Amino acid sequence: MNHVKGSIENFENELKAILPFHRSLRVANYDNQSYAAVIVGLESSPEELITKHGYEVDKVYPVEGV
Repeated sequence: MNHVKGSIENFENELKAILPFHRSLRVANYDNQSYAAVIVGLESSPEELITKHGYEVDKVYPVEGV
């Protein structure tokens, strides 16, 4: 996610609130303007939900069978 305002903890908490049930979520600094998030246990891509809440999603890498 690009150009995220606020702390990494606030961003992680907001993601947890807007996403449907998931097994785990990890957020890390990608660079000084972006965060990277790894979300495990979703049945569909979270991109639409995240962008609907005003975040700019750069790329989604779906992984199955993990």
